[in-house]
Amino acid sequence: MNVMKIFIVGVIAVAALMAGCNLAPSVARINTDPGGQAAKGYDTVAFFAKNAAVRGNPAYEYAWNGAKWFFSSEENLEKFKANPDAYSPQFGGYCVYSAAQGKLVEGNPEHYKVIDGKLYFCNNAEAKEAWEGSEDDLIKKAEKFWAEIQAK
Repeated sequence: MNVMKIFIVGVIAVAALMAGCNLAPSVARINTDPGGQAAKGYDTVAFFAKNAAVRGNPAYEYAWNGAKWFFSSEENLEKFKANPDAYSPQFGGYCVYSAAQGKLVEGNPEHYKVIDGKLYFCNNAEAKEAWEGSEDDLIKKAEKFWAEIQAK
């Protein structure tokens, strides 16, 4: 009988531990490099203001959403601070094309596009080319995938 009690207590303990564990890997809300930089250090405001991928300067750093954001000027830093959601890339900076395929792949700021006031990154030129022409449909698929993984 003691062996049975020990077994039951053991099963309950393991079940309690498992209930507190998330076995699926967590997904970072913002894609960052190992140093914690978002957008690989690019100035995300510049994509809108200059329609260009411009490297940020660590002198203009802002911490938001668990990441370090760099800007090329004080003006761009202040714009971001005033409305970070407007200037941060969609899907946390992950590749929109890959997200539409149900995968998380690092986005590359050099392969970007602004659509309807929103910034999107692709992983490479091939992904961007595959995405273009079907943006609306693929954005909807990526939004669905992103919502699912954020809910986990």
